[in-house]
Amino acid sequence: MLKARKRPEDSILKAERSGDALDMQTGRGRLRIEPKSANVFRIRYTQADTFLPRTGDGVLFDGRYPEWSWEEKTDELILTTERAALRVDRKNGSIRYLDASGGLLLEEDSRALEAFEAPLPSKGTEETVWETVETPDGIKRVRKEKTSKTEKLYHTWLRLRFRPDERLYGLGQSEEGRLNLRGTAQYLHQANRKIAVPMLLSSRGWGILWATDGTAIFRDTQYE
Repeated sequence: MLKARKRPEDSILKAERSGDALDMQTGRGRLRIEPKSANVFRIRYTQADTFLPRTGDGVLFDGRYPEWSWEEKTDELILTTERAALRVDRKNGSIRYLDASGGLLLEEDSRALEAFEAPLPSKGTEETVWETVETPDGIKRVRKEKTSKTEKLYHTWLRLRFRPDERLYGLGQSEEGRLNLRGTAQYLHQANRKIAVPMLLSSRGWGILWATDGTAIFRDTQYE
């Protein structure tokens, strides 16, 4: 008999202010909101026990901003500064971003983090082996990396809800000739005549910088 294992949920189990950050423990990981100014926030999520101490590449400012407050309600947590408010849904940890007047700027639908093991490349010729393979161009001898070492990496997703009339700009330089990125898929990687900048700007007055060291995909199409 097969039994389905219940997947842990991202509901908020515990929340506390830790220095200049609001730390939240969920069913699957840890969520942290760190105000950097009255309207700039660093959002971090991990399934590890602790967060990495470093800031992402390209982020120059990592100062402190203690002038904020928070309150705990039945269905949400609310972090407030003089220019913004962040409302965190207790059921799934999604965040709604509001301006000083209470107007909705942006809301998350969900986020996910999936770990996987990736092989580390071997070092030195003593771990390199050769094998013969059949290809469309005939029999060829190719080098095969032999290693038993792996490292843990992550796939991550962040799903956002955009307004129908909202326009999105940024993400660097590409050759598609599109100013408004709505309805497109953008692949953020460095290539010939393509410069990826993981900064997304909205006509509604918000911006997101993904401080990631890896490649990323922005997709706002009917398939996602």
